[in-house]
Amino acid sequence: MRKVIALIMTGALLASCATVPADRVYNARIYNLSTGEVVPAVGHTDRAGKSVVTAGPTLSGETFIGEATSIQNAVQTSSYGGSSISNPGVPYSTYVSSSSYAVSRPGYQSGTAILVGNKGTVMDIVYQVNLTGTGQGEGRDNKGVTYRIQF
Repeated sequence: MRKVIALIMTGALLASCATVPADRVYNARIYNLSTGEVVPAVGHTDRAGKSVVTAGPTLSGETFIGEATSIQNAVQTSSYGGSSISNPGVPYSTYVSSSSYAVSRPGYQSGTAILVGNKGTVMDIVYQVNLTGTGQGEGRDNKGVTYRIQF
């Protein structure tokens, strides 16, 4: 009887593991809107929606490390005037910023990221991404340079 219970519990445990989504890897490109330089970035997202992000190197040799976190769809502001706005219960959300306006389709998740460079540059980014890894966002660094990020 103990073997039967152990087998049932083992089967239930394995079945529950199969329904938990795996960690995700998001590849992105960060575009410097002042110089046109394109910097590769990679985010490794865990099951809770938190990511470790690495980017670079830039042409000057700077590399970045930071984190990104999914956020609720509500009004969000940043130092460069961006906002992510949605209306709970409505199937569309709106992404508004100082340089763009777009309506997203259902299934996109909003997020924020902070990247710190080994030469002192700090990027503050807001973005939207879907489960397939497609998305976009924008940010500004502590030197006033603006960026566009594409997933």
